[in-house]
Amino acid sequence: MAISSSPEGIVIIGPDERVMYATPAFLRLSGYPRPEEIVGKPIAGVVPAESLLPEMLKGLGDHGQWTGEYRATFRDGRAADLLVSATVATGSDGSPICTMASFVDVTEMQLYRKALEEANKNLGLLSSITRHDVLNQIHVILSYVELLKDELPPVEPANTYLKGVEAAARTIHGQINFTRDYHRIGVEAPVWQKAAEVFHENRYAWGPDTLTVRTDVDDVGIYADPMLEKVFYNLLDNAVRHGGGVTTVTVTFREEDGTGVIVVEDDGSGVPEGEKERIFERGVGKNTGFGLFLTREVLGLTGISIHETGRKGKGPGSNWWCRAVSGAEGQRHRSERETNGCMHPHAGDIFYFGRPRLECEYPAPYYCPEPHHINPLRGGDGQHHT
Repeated sequence: MAISSSPEGIVIIGPDERVMYATPAFLRLSGYPRPEEIVGKPIAGVVPAESLLPEMLKGLGDHGQWTGEYRATFRDGRAADLLVSATVATGSDGSPICTMASFVDVTEMQLYRKALEEANKNLGLLSSITRHDVLNQIHVILSYVELLKDELPPVEPANTYLKGVEAAARTIHGQINFTRDYHRIGVEAPVWQKAAEVFHENRYAWGPDTLTVRTDVDDVGIYADPMLEKVFYNLLDNAVRHGGGVTTVTVTFREEDGTGVIVVEDDGSGVPEGEKERIFERGVGKNTGFGLFLTREVLGLTGISIHETGRKGKGPGSNWWCRAVSGAEGQRHRSERETNGCMHPHAGDIFYFGRPRLECEYPAPYYCPEPHHINPLRGGDGQHHT
């Protein structure tokens, strides 16, 4: 059998939940020297997973596939973290013939992951303390600048030198704040977020009360870094600062040939044609120069691209581009996404509710229970749609 040479531990389980076949790699993993010792025995006795089996069997029964991680203790007392992926094979009449399950020991990977998380935690703490101390000193410098303004007469070149010191101190202040925000990018795992909620949670921090924000994205969810709120903040802050009297910002969603597009527009003066890509570069801008650079970096973590597509004099239009699929279809798989460690590479998908399903273009093999991603947001009617 070709699978016998697989480096993964593979076992074939019959409809009666007994072992039909096991690869040499599975025997080594489970601690059994000969296949005769496990063939014909219940899989629950070979791989202790009492707490896991009901969940796995339910997934196999509902969807024909299941993936998950758990910690197993084998008969020799050895414990291991395992990544398990199981698929039901069916006959021509659709009845189950057997289940093929692969077992991968990810214990070492988990140790590396924990060590990396601990290192990042320590580095984050050190960076936070350093930023706090530097900002305190910047505030001291700016305080002395204000005192000198009161004491010195407004004569040149002293006045010019003093303005230079103040400008440099404020630039450093902005750069330190940028390192704080940039450090947060990618630290936490991406999550599903409702676009409308992210917009309105911090509405009053974004601009004057005279700014009107209109949204038509109530049924849109975005899989993105937790700093997505910073993206919305930067876009609106940029509109208020540089839009030339912006009074209204509009956020809408559309779908174009399988691509989801979130459009953020305002009624400002617009961006010159030659500046549309340059404004996303670091250090470019009339303020700190970090806002739109940070925005593109955050969205790019989950495969979302952003471009300025408005016309000069007509107001800027910031479009986010990524693949769109129906959220209603993904509803019934919410538990698999949250508990089974789905590894399907659909970061950046936009899901929307109550609209036609669009098939996923990513091929197998990926540990995902359906050929599309999973949307853990609640919305629509929550029913299965095809």
